[in-house]
Amino acid sequence: VNARYAPAIGEAARRAGIDPAALAAIINAEAAKDANGLWRADSRSGSSSATGLTQFLGGTWLGEARRAGGVLNTELRALGLVDARGRIADEGAVLALRTDARLSILAAADYARGNLQALRRAGVMPADAVPGAVAKYAYLAHHEGSGGAGRFLRGEMDYVSRGTFNANVPASQRQAYLAAAGGDMGQAYRAWLGDYMDRNI
Repeated sequence: VNARYAPAIGEAARRAGIDPAALAAIINAEAAKDANGLWRADSRSGSSSATGLTQFLGGTWLGEARRAGGVLNTELRALGLVDARGRIADEGAVLALRTDARLSILAAADYARGNLQALRRAGVMPADAVPGAVAKYAYLAHHEGSGGAGRFLRGEMDYVSRGTFNANVPASQRQAYLAAAGGDMGQAYRAWLGDYMDRNI
């Protein structure tokens, strides 16, 4: 049912050097779906500003829009929405483009490439990771940012706030994860996110 997105996934995978199956897995884990399993390009989070197939937060999307040499920056410059100095002409219009499926997919692949490079430089991701593992690293960094992913991989979970925990862990699951972690919210979050990635990536 999601074959309509294959051209954009293929383009993004080629431009970023990301395995297309890994990219599709990230989209599948992030996007809302209709009754037939179709990824909804207008997906919106109920607990944050995350929007689009790949659920970019507003600040992260604007950062990618300004980043010189990035795929999103290149595409938006061609549309006249960002100038050569990275200045955005209309933030509202740029943010609205998160629901453009092609741009969302292109940006996610390019963001993944940069995050994976950062994780390798930080020494928390092996250079010879197999494709399935690379997909999980890419998803983790998409979800947590490269800094948060690095701390997650080192087991440094003190970065998790109550707001982060509640915004991500479904209310019906919070108590069980907290109990299993002996009340440690960071470790409860780590267990929940690890389980989520195992199920979806």
